[in-house]
Amino acid sequence: MNRELNIAGVMITCPGRAAELKATLADLRRHEPDLRLHIQMDDNTCERRQERQERNSLAALATGLNKFPDADVLLFFEDDIRFNKHLVHNLQQWSPLRNIERATPGNPRPGPRRCVFGSLYDPNVRERISVAVEHYFVAYAESVYGSQAFVMSREMAEHFVANWWDVEGMQDIKMSRLAAQKGPIYYHQPSLVQHVGLVSTWTEDARFHDTKSFDLNFMAK
Repeated sequence: MNRELNIAGVMITCPGRAAELKATLADLRRHEPDLRLHIQMDDNTCERRQERQERNSLAALATGLNKFPDADVLLFFEDDIRFNKHLVHNLQQWSPLRNIERATPGNPRPGPRRCVFGSLYDPNVRERISVAVEHYFVAYAESVYGSQAFVMSREMAEHFVANWWDVEGMQDIKMSRLAAQKGPIYYHQPSLVQHVGLVSTWTEDARFHDTKSFDLNFMAK
């Protein structure tokens, strides 16, 4: 790789979750003080909570693309997670991201390796192919759930924004099913974030989930 990836992030939140957001940001800044991050506060007026989250997630991606025009990779976070100590280092070393073909002034439309999507959090989705030596497995798209920490190439984020309403469901369903149109869905192993708390951020009837594979200290070599 000629240079390090430019990585930026977006995080969705909503009124009434100041404590969760504060704790999540404090943990992120403890480990990654220089990671550029946009906080997307829900200001939608839809009565249905799920629709507000769908719209807030779309706004987060669109704003992230606009706010960080040099970002090769965009991270998408929810507001109630804890982070691996070496998050950015591990992403820089991760093979699904290392091979992204990035646009340059002389090559504004790079080749086929431009749409990459994965998750840094595995709540026990179904594996299709495991590549343990490269610290990932490929998931079945229909088994994906949980949007605690997604990672995507810039062009994949653009694909999501352009086609958001073509897929029914909340942001985890929309992004994973749209991503499957372009290529594999990668899951980092071990998980680099952990879901914390006891209840769902937005839906009162949703069951809380976490991951058994989170590794606070994992550092890729």
